[in-house]
Amino acid sequence: MLLTLKEMELLCVFHDGTLSKTLGLLREAENEPPERMAMIESLIEKLSGMEDGEPASLAFEPEV
Repeated sequence: MLLTLKEMELLCVFHDGTLSKTLGLLREAENEPPERMAMIESLIEKLSGMEDGEPASLAFEPEV
């Protein structure tokens, strides 16, 4: 699974040892600024499609 830098930052903050626990914490996030909630929702969508034990990697942004 490839994550953006912001998604990886959120994963580090909300990581709780297992995929299911981490998804639970992300789904319970509230009182976050709208731009951060958009990233949380994107991360939830990506992590929801992962299998247990599947690696998550940081994707570099293309040069503009």
